[in-house]
Amino acid sequence: MATLFDAFAKNAMLQGLKDWNPSSVGTTFIFGAYSTDASTSMVASANGTYGTPASGAMDITGNVTINVTAGNTVAHMRIQKGTYPNDNTIYKKDVTSMTFTYAGTITITSAEISLVDPV
Repeated sequence: MATLFDAFAKNAMLQGLKDWNPSSVGTTFIFGAYSTDASTSMVASANGTYGTPASGAMDITGNVTINVTAGNTVAHMRIQKGTYPNDNTIYKKDVTSMTFTYAGTITITSAEISLVDPV
C-alpha cells in the first residue's frame, strides 16, 4: 500500500527543498544548460527562484533566461541546488539539440516541481 501525503506535508517537503542551502546558494535554484547528460561542465546557467509551495507544487516566480555564447550546443537541461554540475540535481531532461552559431538565449517560462500521489 502506498503512503499518501496531504497538501500540508507536500508543501513542507517542497519548502525544505527550497530552503536547502548547499554551496551557500540560499533559496536560489541553478538552471543549467549542458551539451549532453553525461557532461560535467555547464555550457551556461542562470539563477531562478521558486514561489511558496501550494497544493503540493511550486513554480518559478519569473522567467529564467540563460545566455548561451556562440559555438555551443545545448542538448540537456538541469535544475539543481548548488554550483557543482553533478551535485544536487533536482530535475534533468534531454532537450532537442540546439547549436548556437551566434550567441543566444534559452528562456524558461515555467518549471513546476510537484509532489503527486502514486496511482
